[in-house]
Amino acid sequence: TCGVAAFFYHLAISILHLLGLGRPCPHKLGVRRDNNIVVAQSCRAIFYEIWGKMIPENARVLTNPFHHTSYVRIMGSSNRNLVICGQRNNVLLEPENEDPKDFTAVVITHMLGRDFEAPWLKRWKEENPNLLLIEDRVQGGLLSDDKDSIYDVSLYSTGQDKLPNFMGGGFASVHSKTHPRLYG
Repeated sequence: TCGVAAFFYHLAISILHLLGLGRPCPHKLGVRRDNNIVVAQSCRAIFYEIWGKMIPENARVLTNPFHHTSYVRIMGSSNRNLVICGQRNNVLLEPENEDPKDFTAVVITHMLGRDFEAPWLKRWKEENPNLLLIEDRVQGGLLSDDKDSIYDVSLYSTGQDKLPNFMGGGFASVHSKTHPRLYG
């Protein structure tokens, strides 16, 4: 009985977040330590918190063309300046005539378990250390300990069709050296 109730509770929460009707979480994301893990009702809930608290209005945000509809709704309904980068197969193209220092954040959704190739992002982060890099690892595997990430936040969904699978919810791996506000 408890399993059935928990299933319907998580289903209701997921539908609310999918429709953009979920409430913001009043809790801080965590304390400062290497590679924090934040668990939530969904990765969209974590993204919503970061989007609202870390990316100011009128900021320029670079993003790739494809995202989950709830991410599109969150980003599109705010007063942020979205710039869509080009894509060729599994390669994200560096925007021409754009200065990395003109951007506050980059939001990338890796599709179908394949990481996008964007070697220029590392150079952008070096040129603008305050650039907040967020990745949504849709149906992707976990980053291994031997693979350093240039991203400040890696979001994972844990639905039934995802790896890893917890039967719902989501989590974020926060590994930012340049954004201490993410920790509290």
